[in-house]
Amino acid sequence: MWSREAFLSWDTMSHFSAEHLACLATVVGMAVLLPIAGRAWPGRTLPAGVGAGLAMISASGYLLWLVAVVWLGAFVPTRDLPLEFCYVVGIVAPFALLTRSQVAFDFLYYGATSGVLHACITPVFAPSFPHPRFFAFWALHGGAVVTAIFAILALGRRPSYQGIFTTVGVIACVLCVVIPVNQWFGANYFYLREKPAGSVQELLGPWPTYVTATMLLGLVNFHLAYLPFALSKRTSPCPEPQPHLSDPSPE
Repeated sequence: MWSREAFLSWDTMSHFSAEHLACLATVVGMAVLLPIAGRAWPGRTLPAGVGAGLAMISASGYLLWLVAVVWLGAFVPTRDLPLEFCYVVGIVAPFALLTRSQVAFDFLYYGATSGVLHACITPVFAPSFPHPRFFAFWALHGGAVVTAIFAILALGRRPSYQGIFTTVGVIACVLCVVIPVNQWFGANYFYLREKPAGSVQELLGPWPTYVTATMLLGLVNFHLAYLPFALSKRTSPCPEPQPHLSDPSPE
């Protein structure tokens, strides 16, 4: 049983330690094996259920942690509001899989393959095993990445190019809430006030330069994430034109 003090303090996972690499290997393994199994399974009902389950796991990574800190009376507005980019992606995941909303799926895909994936590779404040937040972190982040890949490879979902700009629009709307919350509470959601140690943002210069650079880098990441689909459209053979019903039959 975890005490309140132990639950709210943890040792941070070291980047590319054996523990971190094992977590990355697990995410990669699930991202490869689950879509293979989903494509091989006859029918679409079970794979669709698996996709929805993965999305719920991703959302639960944040929601269960939120329930826990509220239950313990340890909710901290500078840390626990659903205003981190990865939290938003995880919460959107079930809507993307259960409603088949293209806007929600685009946000899930571009978010999972940019910010969330970067958080998996260079986790900030990620706890070590077996702290409960360790499981919450990897359920949220790893779950979002696996969900997006499973939806594409096993369920046939596709991101749209227009989705890059709708995703940017959604982020802009979230920032309209994040900026005043950061100001009121002295929080650092979206890392707008201070860049996290050990992340790619350390290479992007001082504030506010790194904020602008992060936004531009995110836009580049979104385009790179769409690139395989753009190339597949170019290389797909054009279907032969079908004769119109009113066309005379060839003699």
